[in-house]
Amino acid sequence: MENLLKLFEGRLGRLHYFLGVIFIEGVSALILTIAPSIVLSLLLTALTLPIAVRRIHDIGFPGFWAVGRFLSYFSYFGGIYIAIALVFDLCLYIIRGTQGVNKYGEAPKPGLGFIDAILNKTEASDG
Repeated sequence: MENLLKLFEGRLGRLHYFLGVIFIEGVSALILTIAPSIVLSLLLTALTLPIAVRRIHDIGFPGFWAVGRFLSYFSYFGGIYIAIALVFDLCLYIIRGTQGVNKYGEAPKPGLGFIDAILNKTEASDG
């Protein structure tokens, strides 16, 4: 459980966030093509929650703002929720993180590999 909670701690830069979302959503699209399901769709999309929280931490905001990324699931209330979710996601891709240390930790380390960054490892793994 402690390792799972560690996925929500710290910060994640724009590039690793973008690559993580593309990877998770791409795999999700393949799985949902084979076995379409609303519940499965929600579960697979929830995998992006830890990286969204860490990206928001990098900007300097509390992680609960990650809920904005999932507003598009409430589209039956009207298209405004989809628009808000898209603008929110765009902001996560565009806005730079705070320089240096903020209350969520040190700035993401340059040169950290994609998998190490997504899994919130502080040092690059060998291999």
